[in-house]
Amino acid sequence: MKIIQIASGDLWAGAEVQLYHLSRFLQRQEGIELLVILLNSGQLADTLIKEGVSVQVIPESKNSFFSLYQKIKLVAREFSPDLIHSHRIKENILTGLVAKQLNCATCRTAHGADEFNKGMLDLRSKILSFADWFNTRFLQRNIISVSDELASKLRNIYPKSKIVTISNSIDIDYVKQQAEMLDPELRDMAKIKLGFVGRFVDVKRVQLLVEALVELFNLRPDLDLHVLMVGDGPLYEEIKAIIAKFSLEDKIQLLGFLENPAPVIKELDYLIFTSKHEGLPMTLLEAMALNTAIISTELPTIHKVLKGDYSGYFITSEAQDMAKKILDIVADNALRDTKAKRAYEILESEYSVENNGNKYISLYQHLI
Repeated sequence: MKIIQIASGDLWAGAEVQLYHLSRFLQRQEGIELLVILLNSGQLADTLIKEGVSVQVIPESKNSFFSLYQKIKLVAREFSPDLIHSHRIKENILTGLVAKQLNCATCRTAHGADEFNKGMLDLRSKILSFADWFNTRFLQRNIISVSDELASKLRNIYPKSKIVTISNSIDIDYVKQQAEMLDPELRDMAKIKLGFVGRFVDVKRVQLLVEALVELFNLRPDLDLHVLMVGDGPLYEEIKAIIAKFSLEDKIQLLGFLENPAPVIKELDYLIFTSKHEGLPMTLLEAMALNTAIISTELPTIHKVLKGDYSGYFITSEAQDMAKKILDIVADNALRDTKAKRAYEILESEYSVENNGNKYISLYQHLI
């Protein structure tokens, strides 16, 4: 079975990390020949090549849409795939067109609701959105959703029969290995460590988190708690300014983008999520693998993965209440360790790359 994966590869975010784990798994399977086509060089391309995966980069910065289509078609025709699997919007459109020409099977993964919730669009975005819808509706066989919550949203747009849910998954041993490279300066800086890992964008509600932290340190300025925030994005400077305004630089540390955040996640006592919505965050699965407890606003997917309060902590989306709840949570180390252990057991049984990678293979075989 010959498979092509097509993705942007410009970032190292959830979709790229999931594609990395899936590609590593597929590469190890007998009877599968894999080619990954990326539209940008970067960490995803570099890490896949190191793993021995065949990667072809066709830079979108140097090619028009038509040129990308022509070059992808040439590469795909030479490879002669049985199936092309796309990730994200532009790649989905290109895949639909190329697969139609080559008469091969296709599918796409929807990694988050932000791919479909566009709000007000300019003319170019409307055209792109319509082309994406048309390709998914008429040229591709299946849409793979990473969570039941996302699948329910997709059913408002596409036929139920086209939607399949396969959760994100990780290679647990690989994540543990990656977590061993910790910067010594991050050790022993505080009794309790709370962290955030993600893009500094509106959907992640980073401002809400920082507002809650300001309230928390107002309530307990003596608390021996240090906050590590990993990531960058358009709100980075705004978040930095808020931290400086309240003189919290010694309490809240911005680490910027890290190619490998696993060592930081392992060092944390708690990883927090405050997003408006999520697919299935790869950082959630990484934290579960590294025995880091999870605090989250009431996000349905995270609630389901952690089986509610059984293995996670859930808080409101109001800054003052959030601050008080976090103070209550960090006061009980024993419960934290119990919840982290339960989360790890859930990860092993339901979200390992072996389990979900085989679901992808079964779907590919069905589509072919």
